[in-house]
Amino acid sequence: MDNHSMRRLAAVSALLLAVIACRQESTQNALPPPRLQTTNTAPDPADLRGKMVQEVLAFDRSRIIERSSMSKPSYTSGEPIAFTMWLRESPEGLQTRAEWLDANGKKIHEELRPMKGEKVVTFTLTQKLPPGHYRVAGYWGGNQAADHEFDVK
Repeated sequence: MDNHSMRRLAAVSALLLAVIACRQESTQNALPPPRLQTTNTAPDPADLRGKMVQEVLAFDRSRIIERSSMSKPSYTSGEPIAFTMWLRESPEGLQTRAEWLDANGKKIHEELRPMKGEKVVTFTLTQKLPPGHYRVAGYWGGNQAADHEFDVK
């Protein structure tokens, strides 16, 4: 091999070594790909923990209760009085309630029922009421969902 070929081979070898060294160095010093992380800095408008809410929101009874009824509008004193609600939604943990009220709005009886997914609930008042005008209010969770008036003769 002549001198010129030797120099050429040395130059090519040096160049190849430099390229290999650069590739290894860039691979070793390469940063890991950035991880995508999102942060929501805007407050969630539905999260009202710790807030004093003074706005009354409209409650759409038709979305949660299909219907409600009394067994009849007038009863005799001592007769059991039945009130039924048919629910559209009965999520886990839901409790329904019936409040029996006299003509002045004074609560005379209250009954709470865990629904356990059931969609029909009947409350029966068995205590003897004196003749007069009464009302029963039905609640789906904490929301009043039904209201019926009845008389005892």
